[in-house]
Amino acid sequence: PISWGVLLEGHDNTLTNMRIASVHKGIVAHSGGNLFRNLHPLYIYEGELAKTENYLTSVGFEDEWNDNFYDICYSDQYATGFLINERTRSVYNACVINWWSADNDYHVGFRTEGKLNSTISYSKVTNTETVATEAYILVETDGGEGFVYYPIDLTVSGIADETALKKYCSTDILH
Repeated sequence: PISWGVLLEGHDNTLTNMRIASVHKGIVAHSGGNLFRNLHPLYIYEGELAKTENYLTSVGFEDEWNDNFYDICYSDQYATGFLINERTRSVYNACVINWWSADNDYHVGFRTEGKLNSTISYSKVTNTETVATEAYILVETDGGEGFVYYPIDLTVSGIADETALKKYCSTDILH
């Protein structure tokens, strides 16, 4: 079953200090001008559920609007940590995407639907040593006005595809 932890449709809200567990999509923003701080959705699955297509479409944070600000948000065990719509011009600061289970082989930190028009800064995509990471960021369509600024410590991540990261990163990697 598909479930959402928080579906936000109103503008200009502040959500802080929340932990959400056992949902297919953690936080879904259908509106803009929101501040998300210290939010932690956790995807929990057991056994064969981990190998279903449901997991492959799981998302910690989904941003479908504009001008949202994510600060110290933590996507835990979702196939995609942050799903960003092409028209989205949001800021993702000091976010962490983590995988601790190797039950699945598809893990992406940030994924865009279209061009990257958002800013990602000081964020970390990490995992346990046994988990493969597809990419820090996957951009569906080249271009956009967005960039990645100071990604943190990619050496532990074992990232398979760094193409988009190299293209959109405007700084060094912080270790």
